[in-house]
Amino acid sequence: MPRLPQGFFFLLIAQFFSSWADNALLIVAMAQLMAQGQPAWTVPLLKCVFTISYVLLAPWVGVSADGWPKTRIMWISHALKLAGVFAMWASADVLGAYALVGVGAALYSPAKYGWMTQRVPATQLVRANGWIETSTVCAAMGGVACGGWWVSTSFQDSARVWLSPWTDQASSSDLSIGPVLAVYALALILTWWVPGVPAQSSMPGKWWPRCFEFFRHDWLALWRDPPARTSLCITTLFWGVGASMQLMVLSWAQTGLGLGLDQGAYLQGWAGLGVMAGAWWAGRYIQLANHHRVLGCGLLLGLMLPVMVWIDDWLWALPLTWGVGALSGLLVVPMNAMLQHRGGQVLTAGRSIAVQNFNENLSILLMLGMYAVLTQAGCSFSVLLGVYAALISISTIALMWRPHIDAAEPVPSRADPLP
Repeated sequence: MPRLPQGFFFLLIAQFFSSWADNALLIVAMAQLMAQGQPAWTVPLLKCVFTISYVLLAPWVGVSADGWPKTRIMWISHALKLAGVFAMWASADVLGAYALVGVGAALYSPAKYGWMTQRVPATQLVRANGWIETSTVCAAMGGVACGGWWVSTSFQDSARVWLSPWTDQASSSDLSIGPVLAVYALALILTWWVPGVPAQSSMPGKWWPRCFEFFRHDWLALWRDPPARTSLCITTLFWGVGASMQLMVLSWAQTGLGLGLDQGAYLQGWAGLGVMAGAWWAGRYIQLANHHRVLGCGLLLGLMLPVMVWIDDWLWALPLTWGVGALSGLLVVPMNAMLQHRGGQVLTAGRSIAVQNFNENLSILLMLGMYAVLTQAGCSFSVLLGVYAALISISTIALMWRPHIDAAEPVPSRADPLP
């Protein structure tokens, strides 16, 4: 099997630590809000202020990622994340500081995937995405675990003893934020070894006022291209439903399986191991030209979800959640790879990723909003599960019936307005 290009694994390790710190910081920020006595409704807002950056900044970040060197954009994004953590350390508003970290993340994504599209051959894109997905899931599980440890009393007591020769003034906030700063700094340093790639387009004069016009063109161009549309439908639906399923699994663990909140989190981690297995399998055995063949996994996923209603033993829950995770990884990795490849043909790498991020994160916000409305209306767990399972199944069947002509020429909405 051909080797992935030089510098890919530096990118992989840098994004691993960046994602690790993102997930740890979420726990640290939650602990800070609770320590400040903030109302309970501010805690879910953390996820919203982070996610909304991908939606609001989409018209700018894609053009920026293509008009400037992508490694420079990665450096700027890590610097913004560090600035947000420093602001939190300096007792600034936690939501505002976490929103700044979200801005850095929104910048980082099109630069990272755009770099992959330019440097990784099309025949290796599925494999590269498998590596990225596997490392992201590992980082998410490890980051949440470390975040919980860093805010714990046992860690902070041990850290005070270790730091006592130098200072005895460290607060709980300092002790929990310090490791997050160190991990973000490590990610920034590792980015130094990621080889640069040339800009894909020149920045047109006075492009900032016209960014919405450019973005509208890009959005229409991807949705009108058949292979890109199929991939975009799947990834948009997957991330939106997946965000709601995270909450539903925690609810199911407590009400249906009799587990505690911490054990429910472990069940989520078990599903994450399934995602890693599916991503690895897809990266090793699925070719880009055959990406549409994994659509059947979406139908199986929709059929498996309602089984949760009849399971009340955690021993049976383990294979089910692992299987759901494996099907998810097997489905989304080839679709991500195809969208990156096709997006690079229809538009440019950075701009296509910006459109993808806009759709996926808007879907997350809408699906979480629908989950909140249905829960507030008193819908039972089985009804909620049925709604999301039907969304997945019906959408997948509709896409499976459509023709898949991957060799067709890209179909832009009109002449590309960017040089």
